[in-house]
Amino acid sequence: MRVVLGALVVGLAVFALVLLIGPSGSEPGANAASSNLLRRDRGEGGVEVEVLYATPEYARTSNDKALQKYEPDRYAVFVVAMNTHTVDLSGYDMVKISELVAGGKRYAPLRWESTSDNAHHRSGVLIFPKIQPPFPVELLIKTVAGIPVRRFHWAP
Repeated sequence: MRVVLGALVVGLAVFALVLLIGPSGSEPGANAASSNLLRRDRGEGGVEVEVLYATPEYARTSNDKALQKYEPDRYAVFVVAMNTHTVDLSGYDMVKISELVAGGKRYAPLRWESTSDNAHHRSGVLIFPKIQPPFPVELLIKTVAGIPVRRFHWAP
């Protein structure tokens, strides 16, 4: 019974996080903006990773007050959610295993701000130095569940 209750609580927490970080729905075009900025992998190694590139424009149009605390006008902000039923995700140091490639340069994260440290449903925000697109942007997450590199790409 405790396992079922725990799974229910985690599920509700992940759902609330998606609602909190996702578009408000009241802004015209907000859903289109988030779908254009949201990337998912194919769940290799039994872990599915989803990344939202929270551009300053997205943060303004989504009216998401929680997202504003990560200062997307000052930093490159990526909201990451990892989900699995088989792998313990709590041991991964997201700062050490993540890298941003933009404009031919590589950037290390400044910090990871966790929003959930659940072993099977981990989420948080990767914050990098500010970049100036419109060049392609690629977030690399390395070595999760035996997969050497997961690539999330955004083109102008």
